[in-house]
Amino acid sequence: MLNIFILKKLLLFSFLWFMIMNASLAQVYCALNLLESSSVPKQKFESYVSKKGFAYLGSSYKSDTVARDFNFRGVGKKKKTDSVQRAVTIFTTKEDFCFTYRTCSSKEFEKIKNDIKDEGFYCNNEEATLNAGNSLLYQNNDLTVKISSKTVDTLTEYSFLIRKQILPK
Repeated sequence: MLNIFILKKLLLFSFLWFMIMNASLAQVYCALNLLESSSVPKQKFESYVSKKGFAYLGSSYKSDTVARDFNFRGVGKKKKTDSVQRAVTIFTTKEDFCFTYRTCSSKEFEKIKNDIKDEGFYCNNEEATLNAGNSLLYQNNDLTVKISSKTVDTLTEYSFLIRKQILPK
């Protein structure tokens, strides 16, 4: 009887150890591939974001700029897989277009930042720490990514402002 009890405990411990190790090695989930989405045309971007699982919340206007807000809900039958808050805001004017991707996941932030570096983006102040009031600017050809963060209570939100702008020759 004692052997069965020990065997059950050992089996339970093994199962829990496997689950913990599996979770720690899991791939970081990103709701939106920023570099891929930067190549989507202005006219198709809202549809693209909706297909990626973001739900339209509403619009706001300031001067000649329209801001459209989207919150992440999940894709298809697989609705939101975690509790991380994610959002996209699209800014449009007659001539210009950019968008902001926001996440509260520090792992997702690090993954996106590393993906940007791997794609050849340059930051002249990479050693600077990202904190309130400070942002990092990455550039690659005609694409600019401004990374910033803000902390409210204990939650830190990381923001990526992506802007594609034709550079003068």
